[in-house]
Order: sequence, then C-alpha cells, then structure tokens
Amino acid sequence: MAGIEMSYFNYGVSCIEGKVEELPLKMGEALKKMGDQILEGHEVKQIIIEEKKAIGLRLKNDQEITGRVIISNIDAYTTFMDLIGKDCLPGGFLSKLKGMRPSLSYFILYLGIDGELDELSVANNEIFFGDDLIKEYQSLYENRIPDEAPFYLLAPSKVNPSHAPRGKSTLCLSYKVPYHLSSNWGKKIKDQLSQQLVTQASALIPDLKKRILVSVQTTPKTIERWTHNRWGAAYGWAQIPSQSGMYRLQRTTSIQNLYLTGHWTSPGGGIAGVVASGELTAEEVLNRL
Repeated sequence: MAGIEMSYFNYGVSCIEGKVEELPLKMGEALKKMGDQILEGHEVKQIIIEEKKAIGLRLKNDQEITGRVIISNIDAYTTFMDLIGKDCLPGGFLSKLKGMRPSLSYFILYLGIDGELDELSVANNEIFFGDDLIKEYQSLYENRIPDEAPFYLLAPSKVNPSHAPRGKSTLCLSYKVPYHLSSNWGKKIKDQLSQQLVTQASALIPDLKKRILVSVQTTPKTIERWTHNRWGAAYGWAQIPSQSGMYRLQRTTSIQNLYLTGHWTSPGGGIAGVVASGELTAEEVLNRL
C-alpha cells in the first residue's frame, strides 16, 4: 500500500471515465482488433497437465484449448486444488497453499438517493470511530463486527454525474466482514447491517433514510458467486506480513508454462495492484517466449 500511496503523490490520481468496467472492455476491444479471440461464458473444468507441463484447458462443455502458456487470474486455491489436483503439486507447495488465508470480504449497500450529495466534500471516505485497528481486526477474525465498526462511504455520482439521473445520486456504504459472520447471509443479517450503515452514514448525510429510492445488498456469498473467490475474498490472499512481498505466491509456478496474475499473486490486491500484476506477468511471459 505504501508504494501505491507514493505513486499518487508522484504522478497524481486518475479516474476512469464512465464506469470502471470500461478498462477491461477497452482492453478486450484492443485484443480483438489484433485478431485474437475472447471466449465468454465458458467455465474451465481442468488445466491439462502432461509431463509436468501445462499444455491447455478443458472447458465444462469438454472443448479443449491448447496453448504455449496458461495464465490463471482466478482463486489460486481453485486453480491448483480443483483445476489441477494435489497429485500434481510438490508437497512443500501444497502445505504452503493450505496454510494461506484469504482476505476479508465486504457487505455492501448500494443506494440510489434523491437529490445531490452536496453535504459530502469528497466522493470517497473511510470513517473511523476509534483508533484501535488491532482490536477491529481481532473482532473480524473472531467472526464478529466490532462496535461502531469503521465503514466506507463512496459517492460515485460525485465523480461522474452520468452514474445517476439529474437530481439523483448514487451511494455505496460498506463494512469489512468475515465470510463466516453468518451461516446463510439471509434477510435478517442483511437488514441489520443495512440499518447500521444507514444510521452511521446519516451523521454525514442528514435525512438519508428518507431519501433512499433504490437499495441493493451485496454479501460475501454474492461476491463468492460473482467471482468464485473462496469466502468472497475481496483482495485475494489476506494482505498480512506472512503473505506479502516475497511470501505471496509468485507469478511463475512449479508447473512449467503455468503463470499466475491478479490479486492472488504479487504485488497484492486492489485495482492498482492487479493492473501492476498483469503487466509484470506479461513481461515474465514475453521474456520467456
């Protein structure tokens, strides 16, 4: 994180015009212009290994695609345990993989708000009510939400007015949460956390509850379903000292021709970390080829 923060001071901060999805969509368009193909909606069933080398993929429809290089950016545990299988992995690596811990997840409340959010001086806030960060994480790792939990407040329409109709606004409120806070993430826990978030955010946005026009709740289960990240991990592996830097999974793997990229490898999670990881993995592959 220190490296990312320093880059903001050195080079400034940029924001993608429109929606953040524009970045991968534009990259996809560029790839197609080069004559390449993107298969969407095809789930991978297996990474094909021959003589300790990755040679291709087998899809759920049993179609096989071969290649000189296989790059995985999905959940690393799924990549190795489900798509390859532990019999193909060295014992030491298998032990390391089983001992690694996914990051925390999020409960996110997406709101459509009546009126402009002139009360907010900036679009992105993280609000802390105490200064005991260690106590907060102890609670989370014990599957509890701490009292007066810190929360994130993001107002996308303040950055880009096209996110909402004229005279309306968008608002995101979220808590860091452990996946196992709830067994089923049903209506009761979702409504409880939503009410807490709205109450806390009302200190910054008066009459917030009365101004809500649209409300959508996202739980760790939702994130797990969207991304297949185990336990709805928001940042790949937990970004703790024992899983950072040289201790994170590296871009090259013990299986020849198989590479990792994204937030399950270095440098870490978040959009900036993942983009950097993609560049570094591409460089590694190009150098080898």
